[in-house]
Amino acid sequence: MCILLEQKNWYSFTEFFIADNFQGQGFAYEAAKCIIDKFKSERKYSTIKIYVHETNTIALHVYEKAGFKKIGNPEWGKDFWVLELEM
Repeated sequence: MCILLEQKNWYSFTEFFIADNFQGQGFAYEAAKCIIDKFKSERKYSTIKIYVHETNTIALHVYEKAGFKKIGNPEWGKDFWVLELEM
């Protein structure tokens, strides 16, 4: 499941998860790449930003593997990372 969002001038997505019995098989990475490709094909914005809790190391690894970079913490949560991908 995943919810795709348009913000003021960038894309985002949330509620992204892979069922337990499918984890550890590369599906999260492939799904993330599909989301990126969908946003790229729309060509409305050139940036995707997402928020990931600092303890979610598996998600951080998947997103960084897909090309996202940590750019800091949001004002509202020091225990979250903002990750950004320039397309």
